[in-house]
Amino acid sequence: FLAHIKGCDNEPLFVLALTTGMRRGEICGLRWRDVDFNAARLSVRQTLNSVEYGLVFGEPKSARSRRSVPLPNLAIDQLRRQQERQNVWREVIGRGWPDHDLVFTYEDSRPVHPDALSDSFKRKVKSSGLRRIRLHDCRHTYATLALENNVPIKVISEVLGHSSPAFTMDVYSHVTPAMMEDLGRTVGALLQAGCDPDATTQRARSRSSSNVTTSGSTNERL
Repeated sequence: FLAHIKGCDNEPLFVLALTTGMRRGEICGLRWRDVDFNAARLSVRQTLNSVEYGLVFGEPKSARSRRSVPLPNLAIDQLRRQQERQNVWREVIGRGWPDHDLVFTYEDSRPVHPDALSDSFKRKVKSSGLRRIRLHDCRHTYATLALENNVPIKVISEVLGHSSPAFTMDVYSHVTPAMMEDLGRTVGALLQAGCDPDATTQRARSRSSSNVTTSGSTNERL
């Protein structure tokens, strides 16, 4: 899908949805003042919602929805690209370009409508030939990939802005059976290795040597 949308107008928005797990209203309402390139993070502090197809700015849906989200390089590159595009639009139109500080706008500075974004995503998925999913399912993709790659549930819950880790686990309970199988295999392999006298001796020697510093003191393992 990422290869299919390469260069399209909404590529930055779709990439942000996939790499941050943000809701569409949070993406459309994102402001430049809430993006910190140096820290590679953004803050969710404003939303842009569709009410009877009209646009309404508001605050995140709950206290936990006001959060900090890490930005991978892929997302940062797309945000930089969006910034460059806006600078060109601003220069071409001049004073007639109202600056609302929004990250995602059309060329005339109008906000990107959340419903229009969902429709655009649907068309791109259809033309890609991939299994059809909704824009909101990018959020589920983000969470599932994180869970399957052993990111702590508390961290995932905080990044998604869920009410609690228990809620996150309930929503993504379909992922936990595979995680439990992995856990069983991992613990089993560790215990099995402990039954091997040669492996046990080697680990003991390695641990002993790593705990000794040049001054003869012992390193604490934290």
